[in-house]
Amino acid sequence: MEIIKRAAADRTKLGEAAETDSNNGANALHLAAETASEFGQTNAAIAFREKLFALNPADTSNLLGLARLYAESDKRQEAERILKSITDDKNAPRVLRWQARLDLQNMGEAVEMKDVSFDAYSQFFSGIINTEKNQKSQAISFFVDSLIADQDAKTPARIELVKLYTLTDKPVAALRLAESIKDAKPDEILKLLSEAAEKTNDFQKAIEFEKSKNSTNQERIEKLRNLENEKNKKATDYTVNSENTRNL
Repeated sequence: MEIIKRAAADRTKLGEAAETDSNNGANALHLAAETASEFGQTNAAIAFREKLFALNPADTSNLLGLARLYAESDKRQEAERILKSITDDKNAPRVLRWQARLDLQNMGEAVEMKDVSFDAYSQFFSGIINTEKNQKSQAISFFVDSLIADQDAKTPARIELVKLYTLTDKPVAALRLAESIKDAKPDEILKLLSEAAEKTNDFQKAIEFEKSKNSTNQERIEKLRNLENEKNKKATDYTVNSENTRNL
């Protein structure tokens, strides 16, 4: 409780600093809004983002954050209005326009796919849309195309592909793709990769993935160790039997 109180006090100071320091105002308001959101203080977060909008109306990232806060606080019409304005704004960053489209679709709105061209973002978000429709094979194609369009684009296309490969019984593909993911992997992905490694009988690799999780499952690790021991015993028995056969 004390931590929350201190965070709230810091948030208030940030907001006050934003109003008095024009040079650092935008950064302070952005940080204050994020802090308030993190602690579930939606109304305060909205107030900070509205002040940031007054300070910099062209900040599309802030607008997207404001729309999401409006949606959380049952101000659906305001949220939809902002999201639609972002999708229609040709000067807005392309990735944010696609995120706004996805948010609108998640709110149940029919989204017109304007200016759909072959680039990393359009393909990635098309993959997300197909994933939500449970159209896995189509989603895989879009995520692959996203990487083909620009493998350095800042989208989690690889993570989404790993999920889909494991869910569509392609463990080898999932494991190979995971090798190209340099960032830390979330527990959800590590769990899926552990299961994929188990399917390929690479129990040691499965154990490594389990140990990399923040919340390790000792029972599963022990099960995998037993499977590894059984595999090694079979391999040893096979070698011994082969030697005995040759000596007959």
